[in-house]
Amino acid sequence: MGCITFRLVPAARLTGACYRHRIGSAMPDFKPHRRVVDLLVDRIYNQRLIENVQRGPYVEAIVADALDDEWAMTSTWADWDMQHVEGARVEVKSKAALQTWTDLDEGNPNVNPQFDIARREVASLKETGNEDNKKKFRPADIYVFAWHPIIDPVVADHRLVGQWRFFVSAECDLPAKQDSIILRRIREIGNDVGYDNLADAIDEVRRTLISFKKDEYADQPVRWRAGRPPQ
Repeated sequence: MGCITFRLVPAARLTGACYRHRIGSAMPDFKPHRRVVDLLVDRIYNQRLIENVQRGPYVEAIVADALDDEWAMTSTWADWDMQHVEGARVEVKSKAALQTWTDLDEGNPNVNPQFDIARREVASLKETGNEDNKKKFRPADIYVFAWHPIIDPVVADHRLVGQWRFFVSAECDLPAKQDSIILRRIREIGNDVGYDNLADAIDEVRRTLISFKKDEYADQPVRWRAGRPPQ
């Protein structure tokens, strides 16, 4: 029996085209997959108010979209959300005043929410060089706290990047022993910017860092937009 060979065809960037492969002369049909993806996007993300569980990945993508090709998103299970080609790591946290379940007749929405900044059990390379050496750390260098403040149900729309505010802070400026931080305190620590100035705010904080967490904690895979890190 002859060998079966696979030929990889690069996907077009940002067109939604899938990777295709040949098995002999057969071409897999990805049209059903694209229809399913379209249905999921429309059902989950094409809503004025995005549910809590789904809003996190959506806002992470907003931040990634604001950044240039020197940044890459990590996998969904990674301990941080994106990484710079030089190694700086970003963690994104998000909250919204108006939720899908908010009942304005029963009271005002929470406009001073808590954001999670708890340390995670991750692999440390600092002391032993052994990736099995697990300790609790915050493995990101930079935190981006995204806040959607609008409570008017007629106006609020999580899909509009212009309605979001972003507070950018170096991890070292966050309270060391706290597992959470309220928005009022974040306003005192982080730069308050809109989407258009978000990339500059993140890069400004990155340039102030003396060292990166990559030198202390085990690395994790990232996905570069062009399929490889920029040179």
